[in-house]
Parts: sequence; structure tokens; C-alpha cells
Amino acid sequence: KIDMRKAFPYTSLIKTSDNIYASALFSTFPGEYRTGTITDSAAPVIDSARYLYNTGDASSPDTLIVTFTEASVIASSQAPFIFSAKTTGTKYTMTLSFVNTIKNTAKFTAIPSSYAPLTGDSIWINSNNTVGDAVGIFQNNAKNRKVLLKVTRPASAWRVIVVCNPFTTDPASNCTESNSNTQAQGTIIKIFTKQSVVPPSITTAKLGIFDVLGNCIRNMQFPELKRLDAYSYYFTWDGRNRSGRYAGSGIYKAIVNITDEDGKTSVLPAKIGVK
Repeated sequence: KIDMRKAFPYTSLIKTSDNIYASALFSTFPGEYRTGTITDSAAPVIDSARYLYNTGDASSPDTLIVTFTEASVIASSQAPFIFSAKTTGTKYTMTLSFVNTIKNTAKFTAIPSSYAPLTGDSIWINSNNTVGDAVGIFQNNAKNRKVLLKVTRPASAWRVIVVCNPFTTDPASNCTESNSNTQAQGTIIKIFTKQSVVPPSITTAKLGIFDVLGNCIRNMQFPELKRLDAYSYYFTWDGRNRSGRYAGSGIYKAIVNITDEDGKTSVLPAKIGVK
């Protein structure tokens, strides 16, 4: 047996199948040599993997595309791959249905079982002899090559709504967000999306509140943004301005600037009434 990694250290390509020939030279018979074919004994591993969230309703399946290091055979769609969450290291699988194979690439429809895949999660072949090559060598090494999963999600359509609008600055009056039963003095400025796919996390956020003359009477930053659930966040405003005094009755303009972890920036305006 020849360790190909040591025999060919100069290549960065991952090879598990190819035409390999060896030549033997005889020191006692100069000019004499023999050439023979080396039998392939390496099982395929994953070269790259992409997960594409559906752009339709929640009942539509997602898509998993896996490229192997050689043309491969998928003997069963019963958990041919294992995944690991980048944040917690938790291992997970998903329900897959095989669609087709083109050269080294296999396509599946996918329904995550307990975890929504994220970019940076790991994927590798399950060592249950379900993925093999054209000559029948199946992957049964539990420590076979892991690659990072690339995830594509539909762009998030962020929206904003003022829950209690208009509201009173009376300290005894609370505002309640009905879905989560969250309460706050003043009003709740909710940032949300209605898409079926869990949206990327918001990484930066700013809220500015302006009077009719365009003066910014109050601003808030990301640390003051709180999460309601997997699909929404919120700021609260008790009606006070930057000086700590209550704003007068009237209509104010709120502008929310956010950036999510996919890099999408949104500017969301809303009007807030104070009684």
C-alpha cells in the first residue's frame, strides 16, 4: 500500500479515484522495468456542500447539493450525512430524498429534523456504508473528511410596526405585544419578518425618533434591541426624550436602521403617535 498524501505532497487536490500506474525498475537488470495498475481502495469523501433554503411556503422542501471527490453511488437516503452545528457542536441529521447525480455532484431535497442549518456548520459522510464509488468501495471511516457547509437563504424582508399607537406617557399604562405577551411602559417598536425560513440574526441596529421639525429627540443602539422570538425583535420607548422629559402630544417619526448577519441593511420608517 502507498500513502498517497506522502507520495504526492505537492498537490493540494483531494484524490480518491484516478488511473494510477506504478513502474518497477530492476537494479540488477539495467533498462528492464515493469508497469502495472494500482487498484483503487479509497472511498469517496465530500469536496464541498451547499444548502439552499426554499423561497416558497413552509411546506416546500429545501435543497442539499453535495460534491464528492469522485463519481459516487448513494445506496440509501437514510442519513447518508452527519452535520455539526458551528455554534454548539451539536450533531444533527435531516430527512433527505435523492433527486439525481451529475458527475461528482448529488442533489437531494431536504427537511431539517431538529436544527436549521447555518453557514459554517460541518458536514461529512455517515460511516454506515451508504455512500460509495463506482467500483463498490463504500465510506465506513467515522473520521472521514469534514467540510464547511455553505448556506443560501432568501433575502429577509424586514418590517416594522408600532404595537401601541398612539400611546400615552402615563407611567401606569403598559403596552402589551399579544403574540409573546411582552409588556413595556410606553410603546413597543417591533421589527419582524413574515417569511417561513428562520431569518438571519440582526447584528447591528439603531433607532432614531424625530419630531415634526426633523430634530432627533431620542436615539437607541443595538444593546437596547431585544429579541421577541426567532422571527422578531423590539425596541421600547417610554415617551421620554434625550433629556429625560416626556415628549409632548403629537406625531413622531421613527427610523430603524438594521443589518443582519447575511449583510443585508434595511431602513424601516414608522410613525408614532403620543397622546
